[in-house]
Amino acid sequence: MSPPAAPPPAPIFARSAVLQPGSGFAATFRALWPYLWPADRADLRRRVVLAFLLLVLGRVVLMGVPFTFKWATDALAATPTTLGAWLPWLVGAPLALTVIYGLARVGSAAFIQARDALFAPVFMHAVRTLALQTFGHLHQLSLRFHLERKTGGISRDVERGGTAISDLLDWTLYTILPTLFEVVMVTAILVYLYDWGFAAITLATLIIYSAWTFRVTEWRTRFYRAAIDAESASSTRAVDALINYETVKYFNNEEHEARRYDGSLAKVEEAT
Repeated sequence: MSPPAAPPPAPIFARSAVLQPGSGFAATFRALWPYLWPADRADLRRRVVLAFLLLVLGRVVLMGVPFTFKWATDALAATPTTLGAWLPWLVGAPLALTVIYGLARVGSAAFIQARDALFAPVFMHAVRTLALQTFGHLHQLSLRFHLERKTGGISRDVERGGTAISDLLDWTLYTILPTLFEVVMVTAILVYLYDWGFAAITLATLIIYSAWTFRVTEWRTRFYRAAIDAESASSTRAVDALINYETVKYFNNEEHEARRYDGSLAKVEEAT
């Protein structure tokens, strides 16, 4: 029998502050960091540290995959290799090097899976806490806000917000940070094994590519926001009509509500 889930942070409804990050990715991540490093959960903080160690080990093992492949190929071709300076007893053992190559590939994947499993409770605790605080914040809003009948749009925005936080944490912790660490390692390897020009070309390519990606992403953000606003409006109309089903039927207004909803869907189609 699994142990019960940890109780939610208390008091929730006494908190008037909701996550309000500044502009930019760095400001958003700083605002989310207290939820990933909760002061009242030492067990989750230990998981964060262990997950980071597994991240580093996984990337180190992954960097060793091409080297083991090269050494195994050199051993099969009886070509002199740099492995002799480190592990001379493996120079003439292509089978052993092939096994090591396979273990390196499996090991890198195993570290990644272990990291994901270890960090999952931290990740879901952050999403749960933010969703609960958002729920409490909605109950603190004025009666006028709730009488405007925006239930559909609000519920859709809350759902989308939870998904966005999940995606942000996933991309940051599982993609961006590992990639940056890998870039540093690859640059160091290129400088050590080859001329510094190789590292300079690689870094310049990555910087240009990253700058172009950020520029295009910022350019298309306004279209994405327009699509989100239109989708929220369509969800508001649909849920509003269904909540007030008796009123719609009483005034025989099905066609009118359908036309309003179709107009909102047309805006979603155009924005998308």
